[in-house]
Parts: sequence; C-alpha cells; structure tokens
Amino acid sequence: MMRLRSWLISAWKAKVSVSVAMAESEGRMRSNSKMQAALKHRARLRTRVLGYVGGWRVPPPPAMTSVRSALSTALPPIRAAVSRMKQEMVRRELENCHLLAGIWCHGLTVRQLQALRGSLPPTAKLIVAKNTLVEKAIAGTRWEPLQPCAKGMNAWLFVHSDEIPPSLKPCRDFQRDFKLALNDFTGAVFEGRLYGPDDFQALETMPTRMESYAYFLGCLQTPAVSLLSVLESPEKGSDQAAEGAAAVATSEK
Repeated sequence: MMRLRSWLISAWKAKVSVSVAMAESEGRMRSNSKMQAALKHRARLRTRVLGYVGGWRVPPPPAMTSVRSALSTALPPIRAAVSRMKQEMVRRELENCHLLAGIWCHGLTVRQLQALRGSLPPTAKLIVAKNTLVEKAIAGTRWEPLQPCAKGMNAWLFVHSDEIPPSLKPCRDFQRDFKLALNDFTGAVFEGRLYGPDDFQALETMPTRMESYAYFLGCLQTPAVSLLSVLESPEKGSDQAAEGAAAVATSEK
C-alpha cells in the first residue's frame, strides 16, 4: 500500500513537472513570436524610412497620391496652355482693331459682364484678360502706349470699326444704369494716341461715319449752290429790267 501511494505521488509530481515545462516552453514560444512580430514591424518601418532591406537599396513603396497632389502637378501645364491661348486671342483681336480701351472691372459679377457684352455692337468685343498677357501682346505695336493703364483688374474693349461712339455708348449706359461710378475707362489708344480717363469726351463726341458723309456733302453742296445763284442772278436782272421797261411804256400811254 505504501509503495502504491509513493508511486502515485511520484507520477503526480512527474505530471506537474511536465505541465510546468510545457507552460514554460509555450510562454517562451509566445514571447519569441511577439519578438519576431516586433522585429518584422521594425524592419518594415526601416524599409519605409530608409528604403533599405538587408543593406541593399530598394525602391520605396509607391506613395498614395491624393486628388490635390495630382491636381497640383497637372495644373501648371494647363495654366500655361490657357495663358498661351489667351495671348493668341488678344493678338488676333488686335489685327483689325481701331480702338483698344481698358475698363476697370473690379467688383463686377459674371452676370454684369455678360449684360455688358450683350449690349455691345457686333463690331466690339469685351475680353477679360490678365494685364501681363495684354502687355506682352501689345509690346512693339501701335498699342504699346496703353501699357501704363494695364494695372489692377481690367476688361479690354476691342473696337473693330471706325464707329467709335456707338461702341463706347453701351459702356456709359451700363455704368449709369448700375450706378458704377468707379468702373470707368482706364485708358484707350486710338490712331496711335493715348486717351486718359478725362479725354474720353473727345472719343464719345466724335462724328459717326454718316455724320461725316453728311458734313462732307454739305461742304461740296455749298459752293455749287453759290455758283448757281451767281449764274442765275443776270437772268433775274434782265427779267426785272424788261418788266420795268414795260411798266414805264404802259404809264406813258
């Protein structure tokens, strides 16, 4: 009986020792797995920061590009293309232009600019462009005196006809209707001469083509009328003399 009891005690101790050994080994394995995971995470961080794996240079992982970064890289070429198109458009408008004027457009809404464009005659065109583009387009041309007026926010009026007053009148009406006293003309070039804001009265009161033709015809007609009156005067004198002589003869009878 004593032997059986001692054998059971020894077996129980052996079992406990085995379980303790297994627990210790499992703990070591868990700690090793945690250590391995930490080492792997550290290696990944090192790879991202330094770009090295095992001492060899490797390309970094592809970065996640956002919409903002993509737009920031794509916008400069787009802006350059738009500026070139604007500059070419301004140069085309200057080819058959008779008058180029700047209008201060600070504070104007899109609807107001559309209303002003709609009131212009077909021979006039209003373009909103940067001052630098206009300065580059008019450099070395007869419109170059307008460069000092290219300051601030300007809309540019291109008049492709010698009918200057009909093209300026809608701008004055727009300024009066919307009560925009500050949105005045900043300057204009007509026939190579620079007109300041105070000189626009001379441009607005210029005679139109029909008025010029009427004045020219009037100048041609006046000498002709005078000549006809001179030619008709002897005939009228002779007729008056004949009538006087007949009246005298009748009175003597």
